[in-house]
Amino acid sequence: MNIRTFLLTAVLVVAALLTWIIVDRPQNNPEDEPTSDQRDAPGYYLKVATITIGGADGTPLYQLHAQRITQNPPDTRIMLSDVRFDYLEERDSPWELRAAQGEISDDQQVVKLFGEVRLINQNEESSTPTTVMTSSLDILPESYVATTDEEVIITHGRYEITAKGLAADLNQGVLQLRSNVHGYFKP
Repeated sequence: MNIRTFLLTAVLVVAALLTWIIVDRPQNNPEDEPTSDQRDAPGYYLKVATITIGGADGTPLYQLHAQRITQNPPDTRIMLSDVRFDYLEERDSPWELRAAQGEISDDQQVVKLFGEVRLINQNEESSTPTTVMTSSLDILPESYVATTDEEVIITHGRYEITAKGLAADLNQGVLQLRSNVHGYFKP
C-alpha cells in the first residue's frame, strides 16, 4: 500500500468517525431541559378541596378540608393550607382542629398542623367553648392523640392556662400539660 492510499484511508476513517460522533451524540436542546418552574411544580394540587383518609380497616377515619392541597414529586408528603381537620367515625371527637398550614406524612400516620393551630371544643355540656392555641401540633389520627412541645394557651370563658407542651386524647377530652403550667382568672 502506498502512502497516498494510506493517507486517503486515514482521512476517510477520521471523517467517518467525526460524522458518527456528530450525528450520534445527544443534542443538548434547551427546550428539553425543565425550567425552574417545572422542577418546582407540584405533582398535583387542589383548590378548596377535601381529602378523606381511612383507618387501618378502610373505614373513613378523618377528613382534611383545605383551601389548597399540594403534593410535590420529590416525596409523597401532602401539604395543606388553611386547614380544618374533622374526625368521621362513630366516636366522633368533639374537637374542631384548624391551622394555617398542615402536612400529611408519607405513611399517613401523622398529620402535622402548624401556624396558628386552634383546637376548639364546643362541648354540649357547656355553652362556653374551650380553645387550645399553639404554633404546631402533631395528630396521630388512629389513636385520637395530639401532641406538641410548643407553648399552649388554653382558654375557657374567663379562665386562661398557659403551659409548655401538651398531650391530648381528643376522643376522651383529656388534656395533659407537660411543664411550666400557669393559670389565670380574668375578672
